Amino acid sequence: MFLYRLRGKRGKEAILEGWIDTSGSVAAEESTYDITFDWDEEIGLPGAILVKNLHANEFYFKTLTLEDVPSHGEVHFVCNSWVYPGDDNANRIFFANKAYLPGETPELLRPYREDELVVLRGNGSGLRKERDRVYDYDVYNDLANKDDPRPILGGSSEYPYPRRGRTGRSTTESGYLYLNMFILDND
Repeated sequence: MFLYRLRGKRGKEAILEGWIDTSGSVAAEESTYDITFDWDEEIGLPGAILVKNLHANEFYFKTLTLEDVPSHGEVHFVCNSWVYPGDDNANRIFFANKAYLPGETPELLRPYREDELVVLRGNGSGLRKERDRVYDYDVYNDLANKDDPRPILGGSSEYPYPRRGRTGRSTTESGYLYLNMFILDND
């Protein structure tokens, strides 16, 4: 059985131009840019935006405000997230700053929200990359050292908890890792 889900209409792409600094300065600072979007009344109120990073480096996307949206005024998108270049995360989606209970989410936004949840939940396998936004859990498998082996904590009937953010590192044959490395999500 093939199930087709309607998705909201997409507007035309808008390109951010002039954001490359040619002064030679590499200092981190906040910048504000103006982008002009072609507006089509048929599309309705924007509920989400898709962002693609065509630059060689990641950037931190703080907020987006659409001004003068007909019949709505301003629409805010609070993003507070890194947007990485490349094919792995070709499009990032950010939703308007309006909360919905699951049953009240507009029908045309639901497939986009469900897709985003799949990305955030991950599949529980593979080594994590810096760009991953997966909030996935794993056992503590790197608490040992050569002189003091310790059991793996989490995921067993004896030690079901605690759990930690998944790194994707595998254990050694003995079931212990002798490496202490921490991964913190950028977001």
